[in-house]
Amino acid sequence: MTDQTDQPDDVDQADQADPPQDDRAAARATVAAMLADRQALAEDGVALSDTSDIAEAIRARRDRKENR
Repeated sequence: MTDQTDQPDDVDQADQADPPQDDRAAARATVAAMLADRQALAEDGVALSDTSDIAEAIRARRDRKENR
């Protein structure tokens, strides 16, 4: 006889592997905002190869938007 507790619970694993729709929508919105920031920075002539420059440029751009 096999012990049922030794077998993985597929239902629990599936629930954990599939995030709720709200999480997916939030992730899509975050990615869209990041892509928009990258596009705007590229249009402003910011080199997109240095992450510290990108982060600083994003902060500066957001600050300019808030001060308008």
